[in-house]
Amino acid sequence: MFSSRYLYSGKVEIDAETVLSLLYAAKKYDIPGLDSKCRSFLKENIDTENVCTILDQAILFDDEDLKSICLDFIMDKSEVVLKSDAFVQMTKSGLQEVLKLELFNASECELYTACKRWATQRCRDAGKEENYENIRQALTDELVYLIRYRP
Repeated sequence: MFSSRYLYSGKVEIDAETVLSLLYAAKKYDIPGLDSKCRSFLKENIDTENVCTILDQAILFDDEDLKSICLDFIMDKSEVVLKSDAFVQMTKSGLQEVLKLELFNASECELYTACKRWATQRCRDAGKEENYENIRQALTDELVYLIRYRP
């Protein structure tokens, strides 16, 4: 595997396909050099289609620095991120972090629409009908109360 190659040579090829697996291995086996290389790659290659996935991984690994970078990116590019396909694939924890943000470059209406798309995807994934009750249940009170509705 790539991580064992790194252990013996200190060299590794990191790309978009392997970075998250390598980061997982680096965290699991406490390989700081590999961890650092993976985090650098992610920081340099963050975009509107992968930021939600990277945020989920940062939360999973309890990586506050990477999480902060993702949230700053989302704040700056929120209008595009909220409309991305990746947004609806984000975990509930990731969505919670996004909803806790104070500033967006998108309207609250766009934020609500994105949350509704996210919840609709949860219904699809669970094989449930995409109706009001199931969408509302997917959002849960915990998330609904984080959505700011302004006049």
